[in-house]
Amino acid sequence: MVEINTSKIHGRGVFALTNIPKGTELICDVILFNNNVKELYKWSFPWDKNYFSICMGFGSFFNHSDLHNVKIKRIDKNKLTKTFKLIKDVVKGEELFLNYGKHFTKNINEMLV
Repeated sequence: MVEINTSKIHGRGVFALTNIPKGTELICDVILFNNNVKELYKWSFPWDKNYFSICMGFGSFFNHSDLHNVKIKRIDKNKLTKTFKLIKDVVKGEELFLNYGKHFTKNINEMLV
């Protein structure tokens, strides 16, 4: 349903290969790493107080937008998966965006210093 391709917004992004209806869920496996591995922060998501996660496949390539069309629905700590849910209908070729949120962006920027 999606592919990673060049984004006009920033580097690479996630794009719809077909029309995708609101409510569709996209699931990615994750790999956990210790908070001390700072080189990987820019591709990661917070997991808990000791770990960050990197989503496999397309999961780490969502760009940020305040006008996002995807949200994180569920984090399964037993299966090590992250489920993303489309909150709007998306048309073929459209880029999918997450809203990283001020808290997430602020924490990542502090860790990269």
